[in-house]
Formats: sequence, C-alpha cells, structure tokens
Amino acid sequence: MRRAIPVAAAVAVGAVVLVLLLGAGGGGREQATTRLDDVLGYFAKDAPLVAVAPTDLASPQLHALAAVLGPVQVVDPLVDRLAGRLGLRDVDFNRDLKPELGGAPLVAGIQGGAYRRAGLKKAIVVATRIRNTIKIKRLLLRQPDLLPRTKPHGVRIWENRFGGSFAAALDGHILVAGGSRQAVAEALDNRRSIGRMRQSDFDDALAGLPRAAALRVSAYPRALLAGDKRLRGALRVPWVAALRRAGAALTATPAAIALAFRLHTDSSSVSTADLPLAPHAGAVPLIGGPGEVAIGVREPARVLQFAAALGRALAPKRAARLAAAEHALGEPGREIESDFTELLGPTASVAIDPLTRAWAARFPLPHSAAMNTALQQVADSLPDLAAALGFRGLGVATPDVGEPFYALARAHGPTVVFGVVGSALIAASSPHRAAALVTEATHTARGALVATVDAQRLALRLIGPRLGGLAALGAPLVLSSLGNVTLSASIDRSALSGQATLPLK
Repeated sequence: MRRAIPVAAAVAVGAVVLVLLLGAGGGGREQATTRLDDVLGYFAKDAPLVAVAPTDLASPQLHALAAVLGPVQVVDPLVDRLAGRLGLRDVDFNRDLKPELGGAPLVAGIQGGAYRRAGLKKAIVVATRIRNTIKIKRLLLRQPDLLPRTKPHGVRIWENRFGGSFAAALDGHILVAGGSRQAVAEALDNRRSIGRMRQSDFDDALAGLPRAAALRVSAYPRALLAGDKRLRGALRVPWVAALRRAGAALTATPAAIALAFRLHTDSSSVSTADLPLAPHAGAVPLIGGPGEVAIGVREPARVLQFAAALGRALAPKRAARLAAAEHALGEPGREIESDFTELLGPTASVAIDPLTRAWAARFPLPHSAAMNTALQQVADSLPDLAAALGFRGLGVATPDVGEPFYALARAHGPTVVFGVVGSALIAASSPHRAAALVTEATHTARGALVATVDAQRLALRLIGPRLGGLAALGAPLVLSSLGNVTLSASIDRSALSGQATLPLK
C-alpha cells in the first residue's frame, strides 16, 4: 500500500503534464468545468454584454414564465421572424431548433472587437450546446445563401455569400451564431484564449443578485459606451467614468416576475455631488392616468444637472452654440440652468404615455413666485435657445391676463405647455393635459427613483393589434393576471441598485 501513494501521485502528475501539453499544442479548446463555463468561454472576460438563459424545459424559471404567458405564443414567432430577417429559409423553431437544444444554458452577448469595428448589429453572438450536430449541419447546408468560407482553428464558419448579417459555426457540440463572420471568428478565438470569460467572472458581476433566474445579464457599461463613437463622450462625465461591471437577474415565480439590477461604481473616483440620483431614499409623489408610466424622483435638480452634463459631453458643439446664444442674449453661460434648478423642490413627478408619447410633469416649488419671475425673464428667449440646439421654427406664446400657461410650439408640430400654478411648476405636451394636471390626485412610493405602470393595460395596447385569431380572443384573459409593474432604485458612491416587480394575481 505504501507504493500505491507514489504511483498514484506519478499518474496524477503525468495526467496534469499531458493536459498542459495538449492545451499548449495550438488551438485546442480548453476543457471547461461546467456546462455554463464551456459556453461562456466564447466571450472575453471584459465583453461589453453577456446574457445567460436556461434551455432546460424542466427549469422552474421557464415553467413560471410559461404559466404567465399561457397560450400566448411569444418566443416561437419571434425566433421564426428573426430567422426570416437573417435570410434563413425553411427554418422552424419548434421543428428545427428546439429539439436540438442540449439543455445547457444559452449565452448571448456582444463581441467587443466586432462592436468597435463594425457596430452592434454585426457584433451580437449566440452560443449554446446542441444535441445533434448532424441535423444542424444539414440545416446550414440547405441554406442557399450560406457558404463555408473560412476555417479558423480548424472550425468551419458559414457566412452569407451576399454579405447578409449572419454567420455560424459548429465548434464540437457548441453552435455559435452571430451577426458577422468577424464576430463568430472572435468568439472562436476567445474560447481558446486565456482572456476568455469563466463562470466565476460572470458570477462575480452578479454578486448579490439571484442565481436561479430566467435571465442573467453581465455588462461592462464603459465598453458599451466606448465602442460607439456617438456615446463615447459620456465617459467624460465623472459618474459614468466611474462605472464598473453591471449585473441584472430576471426571476419568475407563481407570485411575481422581478428584475433586480446593480451598477457598480468605483467609490474612490466619484463624489456624492457626482451622483445622478439623490443618495437617500424617501417618499415620492406619482401622477399618471390609465396606460401611462408614472415616474418620480427625489432632488430633480440633481437629475437635471446630470442630464445637462451628459448632454454637453455627448453633443459639445450644440452645447457651445447654446452657451453662445445665452451670451448673446445677455445670459451668461449656465446661469439659466442653475437659476431654474435652484428653484426646484425636493421631488418631481412625470407621466408618459409610451404609445402616443404624450407626457405631463409636476414640480412642487418652495418659492413659486421666484419661479414665475424666472419664467417671465427667459420666456422670450426660448425660441433662440431652442434654435441653438437645432430645434428651429419654434414660437412662444405668453399667457393672457389671469392665465398661467406659456406655450412653446412649431407650426403643425408638437407643443409644450408650461407655467406656475399654485405652488407647482406644471408642464405637459398639450393644454388639456396641463390643465388636468393642476388638480390630478397623486399617490406615493419610496426610493430615489420610482416608477409604476398598469402592465395589463399596457400589454394589451402593445400586443393587441399584432395578435390574431384565438390569440387575440384569449389575450385579455391571459393578461388579466398581470398587476402593476413597480420600480424602485437607490444609489450611493459604490453602486446604483434597484428592482422592478410585476406581481401576478
């Protein structure tokens, strides 16, 4: 028995050496420790975004979602429509794809290199384990537009010979499909790189969020912003520059569907004054009628100042034109912004109709007379300031005697109605909505940022016109189980976190 120990040790050492030699032999896939680890490897550790969803039909999360959707088919027609847009012919989700899902998680995300070079559409990649590679190869072979044109790491990549946004590869039992050959090739490179994502990296980004979820997302906001030249300027804003990894988890139970999220920030590089939301939660009044999204924030001055800083960073030329217009009007730069934000109260309430885009807002004021004076001083200058921002042709109408509302509008275009009524600043997209807002009742919620909407009513308005036959008749009954979606978020120097919940009746 004494000799068994050194013999066993020698065998173990030999196995380790053999694995290392094979792994260094050029291009082989490194063995993963879990099924999720295997598929996550097709993305880099610093990938802009990676999402994971279960495909095992026995998953309690999928069962809970199926119970909510009932007879309303959502996934199948969406996948079939997507396949059609990608140019894939005679592909049916239920017949060709669903039976071959291997029960391993499906991972979708953005390849950083392809995103920077070619944009978001061509950078998206989906990877998952499949059961029968022969059937998937036959599916690819019968596509007249797909040809096997490249073979990195000995893996054939099928791509659209007419330049369409689709490519696919079978790497062993892993199907890798994406918006371009470059994205799929980058995924194959990642799987063989020491910089590949592992399950531990993914789990670290979602620390504190539910692990058993219908969808888990890890994102790197800085990479998402830096990869798009239109958004890159936002990194000049201190709080945005301090962003690190972000995570979100969508969970489903018979009682509710919930989305928990957390955006981590480097607390050493951001101050409390840099935060876009109030660093303390509290009661916030909400307004809004049926079908409207009701939003409330604490310290609206902070939110508006952050939005202004973001606007200056994303559109510096427009910001310079605005500053020049303010100077020409005898209003030194930023004085208009600071004058108004300093007059705002501790909360603000906004209601938005997501379909018609009609909106209304109410800002309680500690000093309504001062705000009224400020509006009188700046009202005539608003068309010139709007023109500096690119909104030309606007005119302003001042209120008649005894009337509170100003109107800013373009001929045959949208209108903004605003004015001080009582102890509040009222603004809306129509005179009727502004007048109704004066006496509209409120309810309260707690948080730094809060929101709510009637999910049943909104869902019927969104999907009702797109359904037909039995689905159209059954949708109101199925969706009757949906309650009101509620969102609450809070912030400190280390993270922005919150949760949105949809209760099920």
